[in-house]
Amino acid sequence: MIAILDYGSGNLRSALRAFSTSGLEVIVTADSKICLEADGLVVPGVGAFQSCMSGLLGVGGDEIIRERKKRDRPTLGICIGMQILFSEGLE
Repeated sequence: MIAILDYGSGNLRSALRAFSTSGLEVIVTADSKICLEADGLVVPGVGAFQSCMSGLLGVGGDEIIRERKKRDRPTLGICIGMQILFSEGLE
């Protein structure tokens, strides 16, 4: 199952449509348990870095990403979602 982290980003539907073609179950969620246990986590992002970070922190997405990294679990960032995997973004 692929989880798409819902933290208020603007391109959730596009990511859902794209990953639905994989043949795997795809879910859009902010549920930390689902995001931690998913085979893959997608962190999308559209907009300004700071507003995306605020949304991510608001749902505990930083902890989800940190824990997935500790567990060596696949995590894919798209657009600003890739930038928020790092300590700072470049816009």
